[in-house]
Amino acid sequence: AYLAAAESYVSVRAFAQAAEVYRRVSRLEIKGRERYKRLLDRLGKHPEDAPRPVPVPEFLKRLPDYEEVWYVDLAEWELDGDPALIAAGVMADRRHPDYVRRHALLLVLEISRAARGSSAGLEHRQLIGRLQEVRAYPVIAA
Repeated sequence: AYLAAAESYVSVRAFAQAAEVYRRVSRLEIKGRERYKRLLDRLGKHPEDAPRPVPVPEFLKRLPDYEEVWYVDLAEWELDGDPALIAAGVMADRRHPDYVRRHALLLVLEISRAARGSSAGLEHRQLIGRLQEVRAYPVIAA
């Protein structure tokens, strides 16, 4: 049990506690007693523990408020910059808030209506206006 304790202390760099365990083991009448005396000598008279790790600041633990650009670029490249497909991807992606997904749905419906050539389709200026409402970078980038 002493040896397991010593190994555990050394593995977490708690050298003062490991030295105390080696000190106790070296007093016992056991076969490897000399080895533990040598290990105690290696640690020195007053071994210091390794410095404690500095905790990670809270601001580094928070998730970023911005979109992952590599993901957006990959989606745009895979979908050939088609705003309807990208808006459909935004609709299906549950990471976006509901209001963004609703705007993306409305944009898909308007684009499909315009593609069918119906008179109620979007002109380019109206399409740009709709893109402003979507509030999702993947659709605006297309």
